[in-house]
Amino acid sequence: MIFGLALNLHDDVPPPVRNVTQWCIFAGTVLVALLLGGPLVRTAARELSRGRLTIEALFLLTLSGALIASLQAHITGRGKIYFEVVSVLLVVYTLGKVIGARSKAAALASSRAWGDRLCTCRLVDEAGRTRPAPVADVRPGDLVEVYPGELIAVDGIIRAGVGFVSEAVVSGEPFAVVRRPGDRVLAGSSSTDATFRIVATAPGTRREIDHLLATVEAARDKPLSLQSRADRLGR
Repeated sequence: MIFGLALNLHDDVPPPVRNVTQWCIFAGTVLVALLLGGPLVRTAARELSRGRLTIEALFLLTLSGALIASLQAHITGRGKIYFEVVSVLLVVYTLGKVIGARSKAAALASSRAWGDRLCTCRLVDEAGRTRPAPVADVRPGDLVEVYPGELIAVDGIIRAGVGFVSEAVVSGEPFAVVRRPGDRVLAGSSSTDATFRIVATAPGTRREIDHLLATVEAARDKPLSLQSRADRLGR
C-alpha cells in the first residue's frame, strides 16, 4: 500500500522503476488473493445463486473493479493503479470473519460451560432425604433442594425458605431480590444466603434457560447484526 501510494502521488518516478514496482505490487496482490480470496468467492457465489446480494458480493465487486481498472491502467500506462486496494479489502474482510468467529465461539463455550452447571440437582424424596440426580430426570411436582451459593437448576415455585436470589443471568436484574414460599424462580438463578425447597413446574429439559441456551446455539449460524444490516442495504 505504501509503495502504491508513493507511485500515485509522484509522477517523476522513472518508468523502469515504476513498472517493476507495479508488477511487484501486483504479484503480492495475487498472492494475497490466492490465500484469502477463496472463502469470499465461495460465499458470494453461493448467495448469488440463491438470488441474494450480500456483503460478500459487494466486496467481490469492489475487488474486481479495482483489479481490472488497475490492470488496464498498468498496461496502457494511463490512470492510477490501485492493486493494493484488493489486498487491503481482503485482509479487512478476513479479519472481520475471524473476529466474528472467535466472538461466537467464546460466547458459545461460555454458555455451554454455564449450562453444564445446571445439569444436576438435589431431589428430595417422600421421606425428606435428598439425593443428587440429573436434571433431565426432574418432572413437574418433584421437590428440589438448593443450598446457599448454589445455582437453581429447575423452574419452579418455592415451598420452603426465605432469602435473597440473584436473577441477573435470567432477567438482567442487577441486585439480588427476596424470594419466599409461593414465589416463582427460574433455572439459572442462584441462592445467595438461604436454603430453598422448590417444587418443579416444568420438566428438567424444558426450562426457560433451555430455550435461551438453544437460541445461543442457533445464533452461531446467523450473521452478525452489522453484516445483516449491510445485506439488507445491499438488497
